[in-house]
Amino acid sequence: MFIPPDECVERHIRDTLTRLQHADSNELLAMATDGWRAVADTGMLARDFDDELLLGVHGCGYDFFEAHWEPLYDALGYQWHLK
Repeated sequence: MFIPPDECVERHIRDTLTRLQHADSNELLAMATDGWRAVADTGMLARDFDDELLLGVHGCGYDFFEAHWEPLYDALGYQWHLK
């Protein structure tokens, strides 16, 4: 689980939130009902908890940075690598 580092990043992430797709499985339906939402097309999930936006994933055993952080960076439109 992760918490965005500041309000600006949190606001940008919130702008990308959508309903969970494929919520036909019992597990994903339960997560959607509990308030989890998809973060763009990153494979990450987000949920409000105690006035914080929690970020997490539903899985393990792969390159987390490549599978989720890089797509989040792209979804937020960041271009820090160009500087």
